[in-house]
Amino acid sequence: MEGNGRQEGIGEGTGKAEEASFLTEEQRDVLRNALRNKPSEGAAHGSQLLLRLQSKALRGDGTAGGGSRKSSARRTPLGVERKPRGASGKSTRAKKGGAGGKGTWGTMMDETMAVPDALDRNDPNYESEFSAEEGMQKEWDEESLLAEQAHALESYKQKIVDALHEYFAHCNVQEFAEAVQKLGRPEFAHQVVKKAVLIAMDHKPKEHEMASKLLSGIYPDTISKGQMCKGFEALIESIDDICLDTPDAVHQIATFMTRAVYDDVLPPNFVERSVVAFPEGSKAVEVAQKFHELLNDPHHGEKLERCWIANSGQTVEEVKDIIQRMVREYEDSKDIKEVRRCILDIGMPFFHHELVKQVLVAAMEAKKEPIREQLVALLAALSKSGEISQRQMSAGFDRILQRLEDYAIDIPEAVPVMKNIRIQALGEGWLVEGTHKPSEGAMGHLSNFKAKCENLLKEYSSSGEVGDVRDALSRLKCPDYHMHFVKKAISMALDWNDHERELISVLLAKLYPELLTRKDIGEGFSLILSSVEDLVLDVPDAPHLVSLFLGRAIVDDCLPPAYLAAVLDEIDNTLGIEVVWATGRLLNTRHAAERLLRCWGAGASVDIAEIKESMHTLIAEYTTCEDMKEASTCLHDLSVPFFHHEFVKKALVYAVEHEQSMAKIMKLLRQMNQSGEISDTQLLMGFQRVDTILDDLSLDNPQASKTLAACRSAALEEGWYPVSA
Repeated sequence: MEGNGRQEGIGEGTGKAEEASFLTEEQRDVLRNALRNKPSEGAAHGSQLLLRLQSKALRGDGTAGGGSRKSSARRTPLGVERKPRGASGKSTRAKKGGAGGKGTWGTMMDETMAVPDALDRNDPNYESEFSAEEGMQKEWDEESLLAEQAHALESYKQKIVDALHEYFAHCNVQEFAEAVQKLGRPEFAHQVVKKAVLIAMDHKPKEHEMASKLLSGIYPDTISKGQMCKGFEALIESIDDICLDTPDAVHQIATFMTRAVYDDVLPPNFVERSVVAFPEGSKAVEVAQKFHELLNDPHHGEKLERCWIANSGQTVEEVKDIIQRMVREYEDSKDIKEVRRCILDIGMPFFHHELVKQVLVAAMEAKKEPIREQLVALLAALSKSGEISQRQMSAGFDRILQRLEDYAIDIPEAVPVMKNIRIQALGEGWLVEGTHKPSEGAMGHLSNFKAKCENLLKEYSSSGEVGDVRDALSRLKCPDYHMHFVKKAISMALDWNDHERELISVLLAKLYPELLTRKDIGEGFSLILSSVEDLVLDVPDAPHLVSLFLGRAIVDDCLPPAYLAAVLDEIDNTLGIEVVWATGRLLNTRHAAERLLRCWGAGASVDIAEIKESMHTLIAEYTTCEDMKEASTCLHDLSVPFFHHEFVKKALVYAVEHEQSMAKIMKLLRQMNQSGEISDTQLLMGFQRVDTILDDLSLDNPQASKTLAACRSAALEEGWYPVSA
């Protein structure tokens, strides 16, 4: 399971970073647990497109892989790391033959088995016979140890190769990590790195991406920093031999190392230390030069996220053509084994809905009933064998049903044929109704709604008038379809520039909660996350962009942070899960709210000091006039929902400093929270921030602790204090 890799960076790091994180500690724990428990179904195709955002949380070195390599460590000819017996590098043999020190009895055999103290050949007490026997015994012991180590290493290598072949077949990081841990021998863990890269280099770019993902997923819990570095050092040392079998090995290994640095698996200065002993002009130095070239590229972040994907196959149109030819050939040959082989060669299970669609179109066009039955039997066989998932099967059927009227223009029998196929598929159990599939009578209505939304959003991208969109969407009177409006807005924005993406983020924030509910926005993002593997075909950067849209929606308070953990139950594709994981990491970085507010570069420039001053003035004026509506309007107009915790903090501090206004302040916060203006998350963060400055407040207000406790108790009694958010 990929939970190991995903959990890193969520809830881990310095205490300072956690204090500044947008997510509370409890929210981090909930998301981390949800990711840990998420099954890895569909991981094989999701591994092709891993999301690695530009800000990686620092990871500490683990101990499971044998700890970091010390400079005093020595290697045997077999590559086994041997360390000094003591921390100082000196011998740790105890005095008196190891039989104790001062105040002990020594050994019972002291007189008969004492080790001679004089080992100098010039010493009259030197005993050459004993010294020779000891030397022979020592040499024999070392040879036996080396032979035992060599046998253990070879056995370990073979088991790792078997585990890697299993991983490349099923892409289950958790199973592989467990297999490595069962083997023990953490001192050999560097072989995992070396073998993973070498095996991947013998395969396609898809396996390259899987190998990079594996190294990130098992570090540092299974493989330590020292063993990770040692594995890449072994690759550099063997580069001349590797180049004999793989001519572009220099470029590939340099790319693997650069990706590892980007994934925070290797330190950036690793290469300088590793190639210092190699002469100029050697292959190892070429690796270092290529490494620096890749790492110093101005856009290295975006390129490294897709370093293997960029060369991994055909365009969407080419894949469609391949599928179409495959279906036509099947009509003639009836060879289902060839179809299965072609499916594996294409290697795009997230695009299987296109295969379903092509087969259904061929079935509708078929002139003879036996050919139609043969095509339907193909879908049934691929579904029952699991080669086409239920989601992909349903998606393929839905694509046909949504355009059935168009198909009927060219294929008169399209409607009755599809009706019969669908009834048969449902009856035999290899087709399941989609959760969001509209009724046949509503298909035209939904299609019409989407078309109007598309025109509406195009106009908005030019004008930026939120009011026009609000009015037009209200006139459509289709609240049940608002989730499709959200999906359409985000999916269209993926093809636009950053300025237009900013407009869409602002639009969602402005339409909530008057027109769009949290349920609408949440279900819209759920649809996007479920289809992100399709979106990436047209927009390679879609996972990164969707994570920014999702993080921005949470910062804008359109969605609660708890949505990240909840939505995992609705996603069954690995890339969608990776987007959720990446969003969690974004929100867990320092100053996440401010960064996401400017994630599109064209966001409004917020003067935090001015905002704070406005909040203080608002609170002071409210305690004078008690105009709740005016206070709510002013806070809303500040347009900083991610910063409402500051408003809560200032309100509570005001209550501490002006005890006579405490009742008014509590009424203000209660009303703001119950109306949805201040979310539970922001309210809880505000209370927690006051807890952190309570000692300073008490210097000028000795009753500060009692006042804050009274505020919290009152909120709890009235039922609006968020126990968790």
